[in-house]
Amino acid sequence: MNNIKSLNGVTKEPDQISLWSNSGLLASKIILPTRHGLDLIAWTEILYSKSDGNYTRIYTSTGKEILANMSISCFEKAVPEQWFVRIHHQYIINIQHLVRYEKGDGGSVLLIQDITLPVSRERKKTFLNKLMGGRKGGKDHVSYHTIPTNYLEYLPVIQ
Repeated sequence: MNNIKSLNGVTKEPDQISLWSNSGLLASKIILPTRHGLDLIAWTEILYSKSDGNYTRIYTSTGKEILANMSISCFEKAVPEQWFVRIHHQYIINIQHLVRYEKGDGGSVLLIQDITLPVSRERKKTFLNKLMGGRKGGKDHVSYHTIPTNYLEYLPVIQ
């Protein structure tokens, strides 16, 4: 049910495809099998995805919501890992649309359009390492640079 038959008759899992636009530039898109057929969505449009049983709901920056006939783990395999990260058993986000990470037990993320999603405790370390470019300060330590709490001292005074 989650497989797509290609033009040569070979059945395979949904995967990324590359399409040539009229200008000749390569545009990366994902094929999403839906109950109506196949939707092609640019990676950059995807804000996040949410697990819905054996289906995945994909939310885009254009306000579109797509119910794809694929599990979230299948969706996770199909998206580019440099842009997408699983933050919870239910959620995968596109880090290009990330505005803020809020600290907490697992924490939460704020995406554009004021979308707040939870980060699970189990996925927090992997998420922060990916967000910070994989920098680590030891075996189990996530190291990242913080702004000093007295940062106001460094701002210029405007009169």
